[in-house]
Amino acid sequence: MTILDCQKNQSYTILKIEGCDDALKNRFLSFGIVAGAQFVLLHHSLQKATLSIALGRAQIALRAHEAKCILVKPL
Repeated sequence: MTILDCQKNQSYTILKIEGCDDALKNRFLSFGIVAGAQFVLLHHSLQKATLSIALGRAQIALRAHEAKCILVKPL
């Protein structure tokens, strides 16, 4: 499952990042979005065009095409 499949206010662990270019992978890395990291989905727009996650003490906004690259599992 990807972040697009997540439910609000639930905790998840990132399994891996795939299907994106190196620039986007580096952006994820700079935000701490790496395999093994845990996060909570805070909000999403009506059609899930944008999402907001809490990762550590940071709140990170993601676009749908970015969220599709991040495979996760529930805690």
